[in-house]
Amino acid sequence: MALFRSSSEEGSGISKNAAAKRGFIKCFELFRSGFWNLFEMGLLTTLLRILILPSGLGEVGYARIGRAVARDRHCFRSDYFDTIKKNWAQALVMGILNDILLALAVFSAYYLSNDRPDGKTFLLLVLSTIAVILILFIRYYTPAVLIMFRVSLGQLYKNALLLSLAGFFRNLLILVLHLLVYALVLSPMLLNLYVGLGISICLYIVFVPALNCFITQYNIFPVLYRYMIEPFMREHPGEGEETLKELGLIEPEGEVLMSDEPAEPKNRPQN
Repeated sequence: MALFRSSSEEGSGISKNAAAKRGFIKCFELFRSGFWNLFEMGLLTTLLRILILPSGLGEVGYARIGRAVARDRHCFRSDYFDTIKKNWAQALVMGILNDILLALAVFSAYYLSNDRPDGKTFLLLVLSTIAVILILFIRYYTPAVLIMFRVSLGQLYKNALLLSLAGFFRNLLILVLHLLVYALVLSPMLLNLYVGLGISICLYIVFVPALNCFITQYNIFPVLYRYMIEPFMREHPGEGEETLKELGLIEPEGEVLMSDEPAEPKNRPQN
């Protein structure tokens, strides 16, 4: 891992009052303010996933948008495409590896769940289930680390694994919230299968990618900050200024904040 990746665009905030709020109200207002960007880029990410099977290209662009919304920074459509352009080679490989690892772990767990029950099979099933959960956790971090730091693929997965373990309970919260979102979206089907299916599809398209992206980026940042960003800031003062601005870790006056709370944003209209 080396220096922060740089960008020529300066981050700026969404609303002056949002940074001072906490908890659910803060999350809701951040999500509401950035919903259109999340929705729009979520559709594009889904389309990329359909056209180009590996998910990495869309994931890095979407992680950039989700990070900006979660950090109370302005984001633009160009951020999505610029991020993909800068990271496309590693992102493509990352997407292929992520999909292969998850598919193998899920297949292993499914196969073992249908095998004859005995002590050895049960142990392997437990290990496979843990592997599925751990790979999901790793997938939370790989796009975020890739777009923020200059890393090799080996360093990317090493750091993502360490972060998935270091932030285990926060990552578990993300997983539970994702499952809750899916459950709520599918719930209309319990009332009427055919009508509910149409409602669920509409709800999925509109809300699921946006909500899951926001939930992930909002919750992984404190882990990233504690174990990667803050140590880098202390060891390399004065470096990575553009990325620190994007993350809201530099005040408008230029003071570096040693906190994962964003600086008070500047007011500038969104596009």
